[in-house]
Amino acid sequence: MSGPPWPERSRAVLIGVSEYDHLEALPGVKANVQDLAAELRDPAVWGLAAEHCTVTCDPATSTQALVPLRAAVREARDTLLVYYSGHGLIDPDRGGLWLGLPGSRTGEDDTVLLYDSVRRALLRSRAERTIVVLDCCYGGRALGMMSAAESTTALADSAEIKGTYLIAAAGESVRALAPPGERNTAFTGELLTLLRGGVPDGPTVIRLDELTDLLTTALRSRSRPEPQTRDRNGVGKLRMFRNRAYSPPADGIRLPGTRYEVTGPAERSDGEAENIPGRDTLFDRPVTIRVMRPDLAADPAMRERFVDRMRARARLNHPSLAVVLDWGEVKQSRVSCPYFITESLGGGTLAEWTQPHSYPYLVVRTALEVLEALEHAHREGVSGWYLSTDRLRLTTTGHVKIVDHYGGPSPASPTDDVAAVGELLHSLLGSPVPATPATVPGDLAAVVARARRHGYATAADMSHALERPTGRVVPVPGPRPRQGIHVPATPAPRPPEPLSFREVLRSAVGSHPGRNRHRNEDSAYAGPRLLAVADGRRGEAAAAEAGQVASAEVIAELDHELRRGLTRESVISAFIIAAKRADRNLAEMIAADPALGGMATTVTALYRFGPHAVLLHSGGSTAFRMRDGRLSQLTPDPTEPPWPAGGIPAAPQGDQEGIPGDRRRTPLLCGIGDARVYTASLAVRSGDRYLLCTSGLTGALSQRRIRELLAKSEGAETTVRMLMEAALTGGGHDNITCVVGDVLSADGPDGAEDTETPPVTAGAVADTRRL
Repeated sequence: MSGPPWPERSRAVLIGVSEYDHLEALPGVKANVQDLAAELRDPAVWGLAAEHCTVTCDPATSTQALVPLRAAVREARDTLLVYYSGHGLIDPDRGGLWLGLPGSRTGEDDTVLLYDSVRRALLRSRAERTIVVLDCCYGGRALGMMSAAESTTALADSAEIKGTYLIAAAGESVRALAPPGERNTAFTGELLTLLRGGVPDGPTVIRLDELTDLLTTALRSRSRPEPQTRDRNGVGKLRMFRNRAYSPPADGIRLPGTRYEVTGPAERSDGEAENIPGRDTLFDRPVTIRVMRPDLAADPAMRERFVDRMRARARLNHPSLAVVLDWGEVKQSRVSCPYFITESLGGGTLAEWTQPHSYPYLVVRTALEVLEALEHAHREGVSGWYLSTDRLRLTTTGHVKIVDHYGGPSPASPTDDVAAVGELLHSLLGSPVPATPATVPGDLAAVVARARRHGYATAADMSHALERPTGRVVPVPGPRPRQGIHVPATPAPRPPEPLSFREVLRSAVGSHPGRNRHRNEDSAYAGPRLLAVADGRRGEAAAAEAGQVASAEVIAELDHELRRGLTRESVISAFIIAAKRADRNLAEMIAADPALGGMATTVTALYRFGPHAVLLHSGGSTAFRMRDGRLSQLTPDPTEPPWPAGGIPAAPQGDQEGIPGDRRRTPLLCGIGDARVYTASLAVRSGDRYLLCTSGLTGALSQRRIRELLAKSEGAETTVRMLMEAALTGGGHDNITCVVGDVLSADGPDGAEDTETPPVTAGAVADTRRL
């Protein structure tokens, strides 16, 4: 990452309490939150939008303090920063940390904001990292209390992938300082001084651990309390705030007379060029500057080759290739060195991908994206790409981008690029290559081995081998020449699926706790493209809200992952990613709060795009389709044998291309790190009606009764109401939830318009406001 965390995907919550009824007033606290918010919103420091950096002054109750925090927890995906300034109090019974509120009294827990409440809220964050700053007395008690339940140690230890960084202005037995006559408290005042003045001779972006070291030195020099920190999973190395005092070194590269400026030292170099972080001053956006090395640029032939390839690269236009924005020349060591400007990418490298061998399906999807980009580049005559795991970027949307190519004295051929994809697969999958999973149609090990031997002449050849339904790999007899062997019988690749057509999806949702239940553990979502239901379950000894938490979590992950334009392949990947992430989040919640142990959830979802849809299923909920008066169950009956290898049974017209996962009977998402889901592709037609429902509806109504109600010529909302009423009349012993989606022609008599309608939620996910 060349700059601070992505402002658009990050959130900050600043809570300050300066006025008290029974404790000493702290006038500097109000200035603390106002001044710190101004710095965090300043593009010269971080650049958070005002709505992404919320300030709460003197909240009367703990609920008022937690509302903006919980909103930020739901929204943050990159970095979540939480700051509190005010009186810190000690729990007289257990020694934990209390955060003061205006009406707080010493020893009375109902008048304070329990730090444990903040900790529990943060455990539900889906941000990649969390930073907590406590400018209060005894803040060190949040860092390492003996009882894990009372400390942020539980928060940090529970995050296997996400990281946590905690800063306390004072130790566990030390009072923080609010110097009389100064605008800010001691700790926050020094922090603001660093952010405003920067660090002379420092880096372009200041790391968290560098910042705390500087704070400690400054406070120690003034005999003021020193901050305490805890770093889990290396968050301290995060490049957090821009350095206002940064200036490039005297001998560094400069681009005089251009709109681009260098913002830091070279991040990586290779045998041909250096890659340097920069900024486009015209559009105020980060860029990467790739500059040819002076010793190579001095050779006219090599320089000309680099420029030719650079110009060819600039003509490429593919979503998996980093975009070239501009090019030029710069003097280095008295040599004119060509450079070009590319977009600066977020996310990380494939080398940072956690346990990729556990997800062979996603590895193959990544390889197919790379091969598609190579095919486009090779048609334009550009080959010789860096395809190692440490050079390919995985963007925050889950897609791969090829960043660099090289053009030394012996440029690589297209066949070499394809062989490099084989090496990439081998690196990501491990050795030996795992057996081909059901979600991958080809013989994966054979394809990888052949690619590494230069057995594919083109990127399209290898793509077809990975996608071939039979999994048969054409043998290549005898010694394999370096240029590879072309497989002529492979069909041409299909064009991308259209993302819209003249039909629209009108949907409605209903959910009821049932006649005998006090809680509704179901969750549902109905939107213009996504329909989903989830039936939460709780273990015998689990907390009462466990089922609600589980079902709301998977719906929230689906909503997050599917909020972008998608193709059939990327929808399948997004479904699997959302299910895996939801399962992981459940595991983290259970680890942090054993009272949630045993919670689980089903999930059944349908995502429609153009004339196609993808179905996701795990557990005992059900999906139906009504077409031409015939009702088909699209998901397996939990009491019947699992799906066969060819897809989901009982679907007419043979229009499904099943990509089933493990064939275990009735799997659930239950937070044990073993999420099993099924996906399948469907053809969508005008007039189709889809019903997704939990077992509360199918347990109360027969399929014949369901077909009768769906066959009525009523709109989606009326049909949902009739189904719910019938299920309640038929018993209603369990939670009842259903979603109905109608595919309507935009040109038909109803005059449906292809407009985005706000999604509607119901059940636990609506009650907990997870979306």
